[in-house]
Amino acid sequence: MCPQEAPMVTDRGEPSPFHAGAGSASPARDGEARFEAGVRAALAGRVDQARRCFQDLAAAAPQDAEAWLWLAALTPNTWEALSCLTRALELAPQDPLARQALRWVRGRLAAGQALEPMQAPFVRDLAARARSRQGGAERGPSDLTPPPGGQFPEAPEAGDGRPGWLARLLRLPGRLWTGLGALLLVLGLGLGVAALPGLGQPPNPESIPPLPSPLPTAPEAWLQAQWPLVEEAQKAARWTEAIALLEEMHAAAPADALVREALLGAYLAQARALVAQGYLEEALRTVDRAVALSPQDARVQQEREAARLYVEGMERHRAGDWAGAAAALRQVYAMDPAYRDVREMLYSAYLNLGLAQRAAGDLGAARRALDQALEVYPEGEEARAHYREVMVILFPTPTPTPTTQKRIEVDISEQHFYAYEGERLVYSFVCSTGAASSPTVPGHYQVLDKIPMAYASTWNLKMPYWLGIYWSGGLENGIHALPILSNGQILWDGYLGQRVSFGCIILSTEAAQLIYEWAEVGTPVIIRE
Repeated sequence: MCPQEAPMVTDRGEPSPFHAGAGSASPARDGEARFEAGVRAALAGRVDQARRCFQDLAAAAPQDAEAWLWLAALTPNTWEALSCLTRALELAPQDPLARQALRWVRGRLAAGQALEPMQAPFVRDLAARARSRQGGAERGPSDLTPPPGGQFPEAPEAGDGRPGWLARLLRLPGRLWTGLGALLLVLGLGLGVAALPGLGQPPNPESIPPLPSPLPTAPEAWLQAQWPLVEEAQKAARWTEAIALLEEMHAAAPADALVREALLGAYLAQARALVAQGYLEEALRTVDRAVALSPQDARVQQEREAARLYVEGMERHRAGDWAGAAAALRQVYAMDPAYRDVREMLYSAYLNLGLAQRAAGDLGAARRALDQALEVYPEGEEARAHYREVMVILFPTPTPTPTTQKRIEVDISEQHFYAYEGERLVYSFVCSTGAASSPTVPGHYQVLDKIPMAYASTWNLKMPYWLGIYWSGGLENGIHALPILSNGQILWDGYLGQRVSFGCIILSTEAAQLIYEWAEVGTPVIIRE
């Protein structure tokens, strides 16, 4: 049990209003007496006595958050401290001192460092708060300076039946007891030191009671108490804090699948946040921690590869290695088109690659690179302008023959293609126009360019006998033969007469060849519903 002590006094020489002597009928005053005695003992270095006081208080008043904070400061056991602080935060969730203490103890646990009673950095603030709770200036256990008037007030009887004068006598420091004992022996008063109960005897460790039953001792109870803190950090995207919490939980319960999954998710979210802020190397290190936690997880492997390729692509981009940058960033884009600014950087790599190839005289390669830039970023006006210039160089516009009055008409409702010279119908073919999701746009156009075998990088298709007629964003729509897949298969074979294309006008291979040879750049094209 917590030993009873004489009351603390105020500066006016009155008993402290927070102390209750024996016989008090108020549990609150009795609790304050335990609290006051515990603080006195703790600040005097009597750790075991202080623990007994606060254990009694926590058992009698489990809602007293301060008692749990003092128990955390007095224990050498890390898990016990964590449990006490968790309990304190349950009672006072917004207490900044409890949060500070919990972070400090977690740090000691993560570092594998033991605790020493009353050596934690939060003890000073805890003691200051205790003085505020007691409502007066701090007085140590041996502070015997008389109040104004020169006399201490008479102490009441202690709870064990000792008179007040004896209770005060027992509070004297050891050095005074030595002199007093010698004086008593000389005077022959017959009062032996042994006659004073408990005097000079160290506390028996076996007599120290265990912590009160509300204190959790198993890691499972502590784990459950951490989840609200983890969820709060996750909702606020405070990933560093969430990771610190979850790493401690994982160290305590390495087999807990829920903790492992949450920690893995926090690592990946933190890595994405670091990538978004431009801290690429730190993002890689964070992903490496996720790999170490779960080496076989496909998500982790993909995130690690995406981060690695992005870093490589950015380094190559800065070095002016446009082909290398495009190759690395293209892989990231395929994994996740929304990955940081990969779309813009891939467009930039393709654009610069196309410009470099054009400057080197490789117009075919320049056209392919600019086409890929527009595939990634259709609104890229610079790439589109350079693409058109390259196409004019590759396929110069021939001088139109003034004697012919050729025109092409496409009827979407009929899915039919007509070619005229003047008013004479020259060719009539079944065709296919755009599907409902990518319709062919009605209007008046003209043949813009002619390419024997065009290539659509967006769909990885070859398009024989290409006649470009209008632009839709960064893509050009046209008239061409049935497209060819990369494996050589003919796409939409057998579906002519139905709306199946990506917006182009599709003819049979034979019909497309005839029209390609018949039409000229500048030939009018009319598309109607």
